Amino acid sequence: MAYNNNKHFLGINFGFENEKFYVEHKSPTRPVGNLREEFDLRAVELYNSRPKLMLGLSAGLDSQAVMHSFFTQGIKLECAFLYHPGYNDFEYNNLQILEKKYGFKANIIDIDPIQCKDEIMSLHDEIGLPPYQIMHRKFLSMLPADADIVQGIHGPDLAFHNNKWYCLETANSFEVARLRSFQTLNRTGEVIGWERTGEIHLSILTDDIIKSFIYSYPYISKNGLIYEDGSKIPNIDFWDLYIKPFVYGKYWKDELEYFPKYMGPENIEYIMKGPKHAYMSTLVAIPYDQLVSHLKSGTGEVARFYQRSTPT
Repeated sequence: MAYNNNKHFLGINFGFENEKFYVEHKSPTRPVGNLREEFDLRAVELYNSRPKLMLGLSAGLDSQAVMHSFFTQGIKLECAFLYHPGYNDFEYNNLQILEKKYGFKANIIDIDPIQCKDEIMSLHDEIGLPPYQIMHRKFLSMLPADADIVQGIHGPDLAFHNNKWYCLETANSFEVARLRSFQTLNRTGEVIGWERTGEIHLSILTDDIIKSFIYSYPYISKNGLIYEDGSKIPNIDFWDLYIKPFVYGKYWKDELEYFPKYMGPENIEYIMKGPKHAYMSTLVAIPYDQLVSHLKSGTGEVARFYQRSTPT
């Protein structure tokens, strides 16, 4: 199956050059507000420029905050929810709470993960991406092909290495692997990375809560915090566990529903125990200070960052 290499995702540019993965970041040309201000501006901008807009709503905190920015400004947009009956009922119940609160009905895309297992695993073998990202490809294929689909926020992956902070990007992150799977679909609508604008990215990276996390990391790292199964909490979970609840609490206070964090496919064995993301194999490690400095430059220039070997 060929990738649609001409397909661009609004807000994020990535690719391979000489077999090395790269990502690009464009610096803003206007003053940047706080995260909530930028969310609201992003919602209006997309509404004014996209006649057929739809939000992929997981009912988690990230996509809920995106939806909130539309609905509280009087912008009603369609929402679509990926439902695995018997597997992500927790998220489905949360969705029903949001539907009642905001007065809307989501488009429920009902996919039985066991029934489509052979299809998912066959595509995994063909394009080499993890099963859950291919499941989202199936979800997208069942939405209108001409709709522009908003993907909820994915916070930065931060890592501390040799006394230096980095923002990590990789072709095999949950976000990018999902977009790579979307590239194999023949759609006319775009997929929109919500936070992948210089303005929102900068507002996140320079927020006081991010800075507080960076300053207090020695306390966090030395306290041996682990999951219930005894495994170490990885860098990619720092946003979900340590940062985002306080960021959202700071700007949205009690306006949001703070549902506990779950992934959704916990009970789907071939996804949870199947092929994993080879996260480190295509790592782009961008020095935090360098990225912030670029985004603050105000030039509107695009900086390309390439795959490298550190941090490990």
